[in-house]
Amino acid sequence: MQKAKIDKLLGTDGESDRQDRSSGIMIKVNNGIDRPEQKSNFFKTSKVGNLKDYKKVTGILFILSTALIFMLSVDRLSGEEMKMKAFSFKLSEDSHAEWKEKGQHNKPYRINFNGFIEDKENPGKKLYKLDIAFDRFYKLILRIPFSMPVLDKIKSKFIYLIENSTGVTCSLGFLLKFEPGFGGYVIKYPAKISGKWNTMEINDVFEHCKETGTKVIAQRYYDEVDSENFTPYFSDIGLYLDGKRGQRLTIYFRDIEISGNVPSSDDVKKLSAVRWAPARKKMERRLEILRNQAEAVKKQLTETKLISAYANNLKTIELKKINAYLRKISHILERGFIRRVPEERLATEIREFNRLTFFLKSVENYVQKTKNVSYLPFVVNPISDQPILPASIFFNGECGTEIKMTATPGEFEPASFLIKAIKPLDKIIAVPTELKNVEGNGIIPVAAVDVKLVKCWYQGGTAWLTNKLDLNKVMVPELLLNDDSLVKVDTGKKENYLKLSFPEGEKYVWISDPGEKSDEPYKLLKNRDFPVKDSPGLLPVNIPGGKNQQFWITVKVPAEVAPGLYRGKINLVQAGRNIGTFSLDLNVLPFKLLPPYYTSSVYYRAKLSAKYVAGTVSSEYKTEKQLEAELKNMVEHGVSNPTCYQPFKNRKLLEKYFSLRKSAGMNPKDFYYCYGIDVECGKSLQSRKALENRVKTLLAFLRSHDIDEVYFYGRDEAKGERLKAQRMCWDILHKTGGKAFVAGVIKENFEKMGDIQDLLICSGKPLKGEAARWHSQGHKIWSYANPQAGVENPAVYRRNFGILLWQNDYDGACTFAYQCSYGNIWNDFDGRYRDESFTYPTVDGVIDTIAWEGYREAVDDVRYLTTLLHKLEKAKKDNNPEKQKIIAEAEKYLKNLKETDIMKIDLDNMRRQLGEYIMALRN
Repeated sequence: MQKAKIDKLLGTDGESDRQDRSSGIMIKVNNGIDRPEQKSNFFKTSKVGNLKDYKKVTGILFILSTALIFMLSVDRLSGEEMKMKAFSFKLSEDSHAEWKEKGQHNKPYRINFNGFIEDKENPGKKLYKLDIAFDRFYKLILRIPFSMPVLDKIKSKFIYLIENSTGVTCSLGFLLKFEPGFGGYVIKYPAKISGKWNTMEINDVFEHCKETGTKVIAQRYYDEVDSENFTPYFSDIGLYLDGKRGQRLTIYFRDIEISGNVPSSDDVKKLSAVRWAPARKKMERRLEILRNQAEAVKKQLTETKLISAYANNLKTIELKKINAYLRKISHILERGFIRRVPEERLATEIREFNRLTFFLKSVENYVQKTKNVSYLPFVVNPISDQPILPASIFFNGECGTEIKMTATPGEFEPASFLIKAIKPLDKIIAVPTELKNVEGNGIIPVAAVDVKLVKCWYQGGTAWLTNKLDLNKVMVPELLLNDDSLVKVDTGKKENYLKLSFPEGEKYVWISDPGEKSDEPYKLLKNRDFPVKDSPGLLPVNIPGGKNQQFWITVKVPAEVAPGLYRGKINLVQAGRNIGTFSLDLNVLPFKLLPPYYTSSVYYRAKLSAKYVAGTVSSEYKTEKQLEAELKNMVEHGVSNPTCYQPFKNRKLLEKYFSLRKSAGMNPKDFYYCYGIDVECGKSLQSRKALENRVKTLLAFLRSHDIDEVYFYGRDEAKGERLKAQRMCWDILHKTGGKAFVAGVIKENFEKMGDIQDLLICSGKPLKGEAARWHSQGHKIWSYANPQAGVENPAVYRRNFGILLWQNDYDGACTFAYQCSYGNIWNDFDGRYRDESFTYPTVDGVIDTIAWEGYREAVDDVRYLTTLLHKLEKAKKDNNPEKQKIIAEAEKYLKNLKETDIMKIDLDNMRRQLGEYIMALRN
């Protein structure tokens, strides 16, 4: 191993000595603590000519000395020898290696043969044969378990032959993990389907680990870690297969060999501890803060005196939860690491704990003043990290019946309440009234107050947190329905069933079947074969005793309504009799919101098709009625310019598509076109000219529809040479008058295409520095995959696609997707991935989810911000001293908001403050 490499591995700039010995390679490591010659060089090159420079130098020395003291406290490898021994793996019968899939049940493929056979070309030797056939579309990773630290150059070789493949694509490579407990990165290279023996060598794994440790793993978990904090390992040898129904692959391996030099396992453990120590220290400080907060809540809750048995029972349950929380933190501190999502969950739990005392007192007060309680009413925060399930006992809200809302004219605003049935409540319906202005200045009609049921059902086991496929089933709140019986849930078997409405009658179908067959990744369920539809109005619901039912209110404030306080009710009606009432107060603010400063978009796959005129229940082909409903739904959720997949080859259908966009309220000057035409070309003059003509023809057509700028989509998430290969094509787009946009990642697209890529839809957590790089070229950056659609938690989307983008200077939000299914869009278990959908299609409309409501609230947060920024610019022209004071206060608030961790911002309070500044400047 080279000197510089060992120094980097240990996080030092020390020295290393190498000498070959028969037992291996000896590497002596020095942490570089006593390096007087380096200190003198530093002072020689630093011009300390004044007090400011002196303070700068002494500050640097203080930081270095602090780091030195910290390193001395770590179990460092100073003066020790890392003994590097040769290590190798070879595929053979003796290795007991076998290609297997990890953790997959109800496999959508058949393995006809998997093992060693005689090598007819080399008598006495054996080959490994794998023969696999697919029953439906599936992306498969077969693995051979293999563990080896990647601390130096690795040599690997695959000698293979693909005998036949009826369409199955195949890649070879490795799965990596990064100690102390992170991983999941894949290195893979496509295999040749040639019918001949091929040799593939993958020898750049060490460089891959350095690159991905920073680019992928660090971004996925913490900002403060990079490749130098991790110790990379092979976790598996990987065989990556993509197949469809009826396709088959037979592959032979004559050899799989991996070799390199590695230290002993003890030295690797020490090295891993040294590398992870700086990040661990920061993690420990954060967890100590959480632990102290939990201890404080426990003390406060213990000292809170309650009278009612019901409230005291809740108190006992919550104290047990806090004790379990404290044990969890102790375990994590002992283990030494935590991933980002679990840590965010810990922070969310603390926010819940901080509300416990208030919540329990509200329960106590209601129970004490109410006789013969048959149910408990709760007003809850609609956009919350806390899922409300039928058996939940604590809610982000309070026990009571007063619903208070604030909105502006033209705004859609959510609220939520729930009923906890003490005894069974049958056929309960929530009936809103009109909202009357308390000063007699008008009404908001009852039609503007939409009430729906929040339906809990089973989704993949990572639901509420990530999109990762997990065939375990977990119950989550998601759907906003009028008819609770549309989805029937069997809690005993953990299964979902969907009601279909055929002309001859209703029928339930199983929609949590992991073995459901699909020929394509986007299963096309024809409307006539899969007639799912919700009721046009809210229907009564049964609430079992001891269970909860959450209701969702959306008020569409009329655009021309007078400002002021409006009051109405939500009556709970059973068999025509009113059994309870929630009051509803809506404060309409005296200003309208501007459109958001950024482009509010989303990937939208739907198309009109001459082949599927009758439409499908899928993310793909729609009737005009379905498309119209979905486009209108997007506009109502703040998405004014989704991407378009409608092909150009049928101009009549594209004309109709544009007509439906405009009637829905979409009239943007920029157009984002995905896969509508072919934007690739070869090197020949004829091919380049053909691309130029295609683009010219399309631009002429679009500009006749008042489109000024057209962005053409490149190769999705391409990297390396595949990304760079588009340069000539994008040059032609620019020459012809178009622009280029595509999804990609940080530290990839800008380096290779930043000079000519007009817009990056950037995967992962937004970074201000990345935005600055794209803006330096006069280009734009949008955010997506933070996360994709399909995570049921609405608060995630409100945080990540609203104010967070302004904090990092991003120009737009565009995650994937409004709807995208990997199989049946109503079945979360039948694909390689969980479905990535904000909404669910029906034959005549669309069903919203609470996550989609969170996306709308993100846009509205930015609209409040945009409106304030506009008011500030306008007010600066006014020399009124009082107004200048307000300007100064507002700008100070915004400066602080810009730098505050999004996880620490109460977005409801933020919006309230933005509104107050807007009104102060308006007056």
